[in-house]
Amino acid sequence: FTRSQYVFHDYLIGGMNPVMRNQVSFAGLQDGAVTANSLVKGAINWRYQFTGSIYAAATFNLMYHSFLEERFDTYPNNLLSGYGLTLGIDSPIGPLEFSFMYGDQAQRLKNYVNLGFKFSRQMF
Repeated sequence: FTRSQYVFHDYLIGGMNPVMRNQVSFAGLQDGAVTANSLVKGAINWRYQFTGSIYAAATFNLMYHSFLEERFDTYPNNLLSGYGLTLGIDSPIGPLEFSFMYGDQAQRLKNYVNLGFKFSRQMF
């Protein structure tokens, strides 16, 4: 509950899937595009299975970040919003996903490709 903390305790915001320590996924931003000491995030996710192995997904994110020891209305550009559309296929080598992301602040369309399973310490 303070801003005076080590930088590696901050959150890294961005990307479709968290791959780093303290990373918070956020459609519309590249991996680790924003760092913050605090955040509140809300997301709406929808997924539709066309067949047994083909699916589509949509994501809407909204986040307010870096608000410790500051008033909520002091920095209005700390409010982020982003959208993502994904088409995925479950293949024998793992899921293959193609995503398009758009962030209102960056105003750029970005792509993201994910192939295979994520391996983490919890698996071993």
